[in-house]
Amino acid sequence: MFAFELGLGGGLTVFTQEFESRGQAPSRVALAPFVALGAGVLWELSWGGLYVSFDLAAETHLMRLRRDAISASEQTAQFALRASLGVGRHF
Repeated sequence: MFAFELGLGGGLTVFTQEFESRGQAPSRVALAPFVALGAGVLWELSWGGLYVSFDLAAETHLMRLRRDAISASEQTAQFALRASLGVGRHF
């Protein structure tokens, strides 16, 4: 058996930003919303109820970043790909 899936989703990411300086520069923690478009496949193996799956998602994170510890933050869009490979067994 073979299965294919498509998905659209969104959520929030917690990220940190750290700065290098001669003195002390505090790190920054923030929330960033994201949207994702994903696809996946699942192959049922012919023995023992085992399967193999692969998923790939393209995500766009909308973040406010600072160039340094004292500058104002700027709105940016950052792109990421997320992949996963799995092996499982149906019971």
